[in-house]
Amino acid sequence: MSDERQPLLQASRFAQSSNARDRFGRFFVVSVLLALTWFAGYWMATNSNKAMDWTAISSDIEQWRNEFGVAGIAVGVVRGGKLVFAKGFGARNKDGDDVTPDTLFHIGSTSKAFTVFSVASLVDEKKLAWKTPVTALHSVEFMDPATNKQANLIDLLCHRTGIPRYDLAMWLASTSSEMIRKIKHMVPVAQLREEFHYNNHMFTLAGTIAADAYGSSWDQLVQDRILNPLRMSSTLTDPKDLPHARDHARAFSNVNGTLVQLPYEENDWVNVAKPAGSIMSSVRDLSKWVAFMNRRAALENGTQLLSKPQFDQIITQHMPIGVPVSDSPIQLMGYGLGWMIDSYRGKPRVWHNGGLIGYITQIDTIPSEDLAVIVLTNTENAIGPVISQTIVDRLLFPAVKFDWAQNLRKTLESARLKAKEARKEIIEKRQNNTKPSLGFEKFEGVYVEPVMGYLKLTSMKDKRYFTMEMTNDLKNQWKPMGVVGHWENDVFGIFEMRIAKYSDYDAPYKKLEFRVKDEVLGFNAEIEDNIPLYFKRMQ
Repeated sequence: MSDERQPLLQASRFAQSSNARDRFGRFFVVSVLLALTWFAGYWMATNSNKAMDWTAISSDIEQWRNEFGVAGIAVGVVRGGKLVFAKGFGARNKDGDDVTPDTLFHIGSTSKAFTVFSVASLVDEKKLAWKTPVTALHSVEFMDPATNKQANLIDLLCHRTGIPRYDLAMWLASTSSEMIRKIKHMVPVAQLREEFHYNNHMFTLAGTIAADAYGSSWDQLVQDRILNPLRMSSTLTDPKDLPHARDHARAFSNVNGTLVQLPYEENDWVNVAKPAGSIMSSVRDLSKWVAFMNRRAALENGTQLLSKPQFDQIITQHMPIGVPVSDSPIQLMGYGLGWMIDSYRGKPRVWHNGGLIGYITQIDTIPSEDLAVIVLTNTENAIGPVISQTIVDRLLFPAVKFDWAQNLRKTLESARLKAKEARKEIIEKRQNNTKPSLGFEKFEGVYVEPVMGYLKLTSMKDKRYFTMEMTNDLKNQWKPMGVVGHWENDVFGIFEMRIAKYSDYDAPYKKLEFRVKDEVLGFNAEIEDNIPLYFKRMQ
């Protein structure tokens, strides 16, 4: 598909008079239009409040928060450029302090839209160009020769490089430059521009290129191009600043029905991928961002911060995703630049979600209705789309009585049953009473993979299991990852995986398929889904 495609969303335009002499007439017209614009915004804001039963939706959100085990939620609704609903639910920390519209949450991958906007502003200034090969902008290398020669900023920012996620590498890396150097070892699973494969490292690379072109840091670029003009004074870009913020949400994990507060350090890894997901913000600040995006990058006073061609580039669908489901209210799904683009009940929707350990965010905008919904949570969950789509339905499609909460219940139950069946199948297919071709202790040692780094297996006291640790550099501290034990023949299993919160000694999380020839040579594993990795044994 051509990069010159028309954007999915087109704003209406007022024709401007070319008669330079009629200054009073133009002043009068502009004054009337400004008045009408203000009145329309006021009317939409006040009437959306009247049409919507906010007490009922608040009650529903609180019920869902308790049912789905979420510590705290902040919800904002923007209509006609105004924040018409803003409310916190539950607790922001283990002390029980209330969530408010000003509570800061990690917003994860919804940070990507800020990176894209910053890049677009530099394209406007001709400091960058969308189609320049990124290898001409940075000393990065790709494994695939065609990608190395052709991949541009659009390819990076719409996830069409063909390179899968490699997210675990972020968790182990020390710096963003280290991760960018490792891109050359990432094995593509599709050709350039052939398939959608979400990849955070491409946003880290794009953000680094933008910062270099700007002559400062990515943090400063976002501050100057977005946060300062929009007066998003509470929003942060550096996770190290979060503990010092007066009103911020701590991350929680739902452990067998009990909410456990997590240490700040759980998300230290995002420092190596800031352009992909490090921003922290509140409902009140984000309401300014989504209202600005619905105004097509115009401030409230009409000042345009981005040209029409660059804004259109952002909201153009560059990479289709999946196959449409005929009876779904969601159709034509694809990726723009830093935003998902689809049709929701026939209306164009621009949206994204985000997740860090203990935080999930959902931001949905319906530009044609000047509507946006923000959902911030501090527990990993799937409640964001339930809240957002329920609010959109009640505001725009009151005749529709679809129960998104019940849909989530069915989805979770279906996933539980599938996981149960998959677990049963793994156990039944196991070849019992087999032994590895070499003694158990021969598998102990350090293994290395170019992207993931080093993996160490150390025999535990019972001589039946290994502790599994990983590091990006042998000079650095080893990170405990889990427990590995024998499964069948020369196949071992990961029975505990810390980052996945997995523990099951009857069915492994993933398998390590060892290569043995007189000695242990290494092992194949899919520690991350759909990424074939080979860890070679170090001598």
